[in-house]
Amino acid sequence: MKQKVLLFLLVLLSVLTASADDVKIGNVYYELNASIREAKVKHGFYNYWGDVTIPDSVTYENTTYSVTSIDNDAFFFCKSLISVTIGNCVREIEHEAFYGCSHLKSVAIGNSVKKIGACAFEDCKNLTSVRIPPQCDRNRRQGFL
Repeated sequence: MKQKVLLFLLVLLSVLTASADDVKIGNVYYELNASIREAKVKHGFYNYWGDVTIPDSVTYENTTYSVTSIDNDAFFFCKSLISVTIGNCVREIEHEAFYGCSHLKSVAIGNSVKKIGACAFEDCKNLTSVRIPPQCDRNRRQGFL
C-alpha cells in the first residue's frame, strides 16, 4: 500500500512540475504553462533595463506559448527600464506590475489588454507617453479597466 501511495505522489508531483516552468527567454522571464501553452511575464529580479518588448508569443524547447499576462510585480522597481512595448496577446497587466519604475518613459499597450491592475504604473515618475488601444479605452469606460 505504501508503494502505491508513493508512486501516486511521484506521478502527481511530475504532473504538477511539468505544467509550469520559469524560464528566461531573451531578456524576459516567463512562467510557462505547458497544458494551455500560455506564458506569463514574471519578476525579473530587477534585471529589466532599457527598452523591453513583450512579444505575442515565445518558443521554448520547440513549443510555442502565447504571452497572455504580466504578473504582479513583474517589473517591480526596475529603475533602469526606459520603455515597454506590450504584445497583442497580453490580456492582463496585473497589479503593481511596473511599480517604482522611476525611469520608465513610455509604454505601448497591445490590442488585447482588457484589465490593468491597481497601481500597475504607480511611482513611474517619468512616464510621459502611454499608448492605449481604442478598445481598451472603450472597455475602461465600461468599467473593465
